[in-house]
Order: sequence, then structure tokens, then C-alpha cells
Amino acid sequence: TMTISSSTISGNTSPVNGAGLVNTRSSMMTITSSTISGNTSLQNGGGLAGYSNSTTNISGSIISGNTADRGGAIFQNRCILTISNSTVTNNEATVSTGGGVDSIGGAGASSVLIQNSTFSLNSATTDGGAIFNQDNSTLTISSSSISENTSGGNGGGVFNNDNSTLTISSSSISENTSSVIGGGIYNFNADL
Repeated sequence: TMTISSSTISGNTSPVNGAGLVNTRSSMMTITSSTISGNTSLQNGGGLAGYSNSTTNISGSIISGNTADRGGAIFQNRCILTISNSTVTNNEATVSTGGGVDSIGGAGASSVLIQNSTFSLNSATTDGGAIFNQDNSTLTISSSSISENTSGGNGGGVFNNDNSTLTISSSSISENTSSVIGGGIYNFNADL
């Protein structure tokens, strides 16, 4: 178990995954009242990368200005992620998907819970300007704002695909831009 509070993780680089942080192999990570900013990964997860059934809880924090090929701010594969009372802004997936968060279930299942949070001004070169959710991943957005995000492909705000589930309640999806289909939300072969 790792706990990070009232801290700043910034300006880190990685030639592979998780320039700021990596959480893997069934580990638990809790981040509160912190800033994750300006980190650059040449593969997945500029700010944070999660793998192999890890759990990450982020609250009262700012995640901004991170870049990666995929998952500009956060990338996870077969993990659990909760973001609450936080701001995810100005992150970029420079090659592929998920400017803010990129979540994949794969052989296992992933889940993402976003509550009382803001995703704004994130961008993806292909799909999912703010959030990319695919392949048996469950995404729940509650009392949150997804605004002014952009994608070069589908889903300027949210991309939901391949047997994944998306639930939205008491939230705003506004002023997002897609270069192809689904400015706000793109839902294909999945549950909404």
C-alpha cells in the first residue's frame, strides 16, 4: 500500500510507461490533495500507469499537463480507478487514445469511477479526448463535468467500446469536439 498526500509529482519522464507513477501487481495506491503535472511517457500513462489488478484512489487532486502516446494523464489495464473531487485538465495522448484516462479490461476487467470531478481541455490524437473506455471496462461518471475536450477520431468527450459499460448521472457533457463521430460520447458495441 502506498499513500501520497499534499505532494507534487511533476516533470518526470519515462521511455516506457507511467512517467509519474506506476501501480501494479495487485497493489493499492491512495493519492490525496496532490498535483500530478508535466510528466511525459513515451508509451502509456504520462501521469500514472496501472497494471495487473492494482487499485488507485485519487481525491482532491489536480492532474494536468501530462503527455503520453496513450493515456495522457492515466492509463490502466485490468485495474480499479477512482477519481473524486479532482480536476483532470490539459493532458494529451500524442499518438493514440485517452487524453485524460485510458482504461482497458482485456483478459480481466477494469473499472473507473469519476465523481464530483472535472475533465477539461484534454486531447487525444485518435479516440476519447477525455476518456477512452474499452474491452470489458466499466465507467461510471457521477456529478461531474466533461467539457472542452477534443479527439482526432471518435468521442471528443468519452469513447466507450467493446463490451464495456458506461453509466452517467447528474453530470454535464458539454462543448467537446470530435473530428469524426460523437462530439460528446461515442458508444459502439457497448452498454450505455
